[in-house]
Amino acid sequence: MKVERLSGIKAARRVTPPAKADRKEERDSEKVSKKGSSQLESVKQAAKRAGEQQHAERLQELEAQIRAGSYRPDPGRIADEILRAAELHAQISLALN
Repeated sequence: MKVERLSGIKAARRVTPPAKADRKEERDSEKVSKKGSSQLESVKQAAKRAGEQQHAERLQELEAQIRAGSYRPDPGRIADEILRAAELHAQISLALN
């Protein structure tokens, strides 16, 4: 194969590695600070409390519907959840054996 035109090709430029100071700054920026860690923990706890609150509200809503006789479960959704649980169980069994 013969290359006839080289005019559209730019010369490769040499890339120099960052200076030691730049690499140290890069490593320092990747570290997790204790302050950031405590903020993450507080956000995690707040999310957990919110999730628990939503779960409790949903249970109260379902209980009220059941007591009123207006709860109508979705058979398709129930079947999907049963199949999903069986599939997960089969995958775990295969992974453990």
